Order: sequence, then structure tokens, then C-alpha cells
Amino acid sequence: MAEIIKTIPVSGKEQAIRVMNALTDKYDLILTDPDNSLDTSNEKFHAYYDADRQRITIETNDADSVGEHLKELLADFPTFF
Repeated sequence: MAEIIKTIPVSGKEQAIRVMNALTDKYDLILTDPDNSLDTSNEKFHAYYDADRQRITIETNDADSVGEHLKELLADFPTFF
């Protein structure tokens, strides 16, 4: 079961694209669906944009390491917090 690490409110799709690009570049995320650049993942993270709620959700499948991943995100992207 996936554990949510962080949700990031965004003002719309343009801001979501900028945030997702930063996350994708930093963590080498891969597109889950080649036609959707707002849904990416790798072995540690899954990040996706929820247009209805105007937010990006970052989650992990490794529930035991949520705290460590949160610290890593905080260090890399302090403005998200």
C-alpha cells in the first residue's frame, strides 16, 4: 500500500508542470504513461498531479521509509514545506 509523503498545492496545470519537471529531474522519475507528463515514478517515489484537487501528491510504496524520504524532499525542495 502506498504511503503519502507530501501533497503540494499548485495553482493550476502550468505550475504543476514546473513542479513535476523539477521532481522528475531531481529524482530521475520516469513517465508512468508516455502521454501524461504529470504521472511519474521510480523505485522510491510516485508523483502525480490531481487536477480536481489542484495538488501534486508524492508517495512511496515503502511505508517504513516515509520519514527518510520526507527529510530528503525537505532538504532538496524546502519551499514545498
